[in-house]
Amino acid sequence: MSKYVPELQKIFISNLKRFRKSKGLSQAKLAERCTISAGFVGEIEVGRSFPSVKTLEKFSQVLEVKPFEFFVDPEDRKPSSQEEVLYILDRVKDYIRLT
Repeated sequence: MSKYVPELQKIFISNLKRFRKSKGLSQAKLAERCTISAGFVGEIEVGRSFPSVKTLEKFSQVLEVKPFEFFVDPEDRKPSSQEEVLYILDRVKDYIRLT
């Protein structure tokens, strides 16, 4: 991982790897199913790149998770209310705007 990776990006990376491995997919297989390069998946997983919203949607579809789940710290509890989900989505929106 790069020298400085923002906390939200670390959470995203951890979840992406966890979801990918739980489906038994290699980086290359995930990339193939998302029609992106395996190198790009690798760059994302080491914190050198961040996916676009379109790529995030592809990850979500292939890995069968809701997009917001990539940004929920597994150490914290899962969001249980609409208010919590909206809060997480707001954080994501602000982060994507900054990158």
